[in-house]
Amino acid sequence: MNKYETVFIVKPDHTEDELQTILDRLARGIESSQGKLAAIEHWGSRRLAYPVRYRGDRLVRGYYLLLTYLGDGRVVDEVERNIKIIDQCFRYLTVKQDGEVDPAAVTEVVITRAQKAPPEPETPPEPETLETETPPEPETPPETAEQTGEAEAAEASAPVASAPVEDAPVEDAPVEDAPVEDAGVDAKEEPKEESDSSGQDADRSEPSADDSDEDKE
Repeated sequence: MNKYETVFIVKPDHTEDELQTILDRLARGIESSQGKLAAIEHWGSRRLAYPVRYRGDRLVRGYYLLLTYLGDGRVVDEVERNIKIIDQCFRYLTVKQDGEVDPAAVTEVVITRAQKAPPEPETPPEPETLETETPPEPETPPETAEQTGEAEAAEASAPVASAPVEDAPVEDAPVEDAPVEDAGVDAKEEPKEESDSSGQDADRSEPSADDSDEDKE
């Protein structure tokens, strides 16, 4: 006889009774085909390598089982036929391990279950450390409108580098001679002669009325 291993996956929403019913059915199919069941391994629930759609369901996890049995090609066909019929099973794979195995070496069916990882020990909480209060930093007063105005004025008055400007020739505009008028002086009036301090002006004055009467007598 040859030694075969068939791994198949069951839907994760199965119950223990349904799982046991599946294993009993496969064991009866192996015996009816003149084969011999050697071992059953429960690998447990695992995440699938990729999501699988099966009869309208989208499965991301599954329950893995491994059957080890002795027989020939007819036994393999019977095992795979039953897996296809069972609704809870949606994937399977059969591999040949050894050839010419003595069936007398298998005395009983070995059933193993995947050991669950022990729970991680709880780490004790870290003791609380007293934090020293740090004095608050002094708040900087907000800038007033006058300070902001002074800052803007300083930026505006800062010298700005400009490109040199070439001196353009300046043409002399003709200047017209404007008449100059003497304020408060009439042009028609002749200038008066200055009076002589020696009394010459009195001699040049006209004779008075009394002098004329004396001459007539």
